[in-house]
Amino acid sequence: MELEGASEWEGWHSCLRNEWEAISVVQKPLKNSYTQTLFEHNVGLLKAKTSVGFKSNIIENIKREDLEIFNDHITVKPQKLIETLIELSVPKNKGNIIIDPFIGSGTAAVAAKMANVDFIGIEINPQYVEIATKRLAEFERSYV
Repeated sequence: MELEGASEWEGWHSCLRNEWEAISVVQKPLKNSYTQTLFEHNVGLLKAKTSVGFKSNIIENIKREDLEIFNDHITVKPQKLIETLIELSVPKNKGNIIIDPFIGSGTAAVAAKMANVDFIGIEINPQYVEIATKRLAEFERSYV
C-alpha cells in the first residue's frame, strides 16, 4: 500500500552524512573574568594564538586514519582532532584532568596519554571498554 503523495518524494533520502561534528566546551563557572577563572581553576581560556594569528572556531584538514582491526566502534573520532582539542583547551598544569563521559573506543584517553594529561573515562558498553583498553595497551607498547 502506497501512502498518498509518496511518489512525489521519489529519490529523496537521508543518506548524506554531515561533514562536520559539533563540539561542546564545558568549563567551570566564570569568576568575574576569564583570567580570574583561569588563575583559580587552571582552565577557562583556549590556547588559540598561533604563529600567524588566531585559530578559527572551525577545525579543518584533519583526516580520518585507518582503524585498528579490533576497533569496530561506529563513531571513532580522528586522533588528531582530539589531540588538537586537548592542546586548545587543557593547560599543562598539574592537576588538570580530561573527563570523557562516553569514552567509546578510547580516542580521548590515548590523546590524553600522548599529552601527558590525566584522564577519567566512563563507558557503559563492555565491548567499547575492551576496545579502549586495547587501544591504550597498544599506545603503551608503541610510544612509551
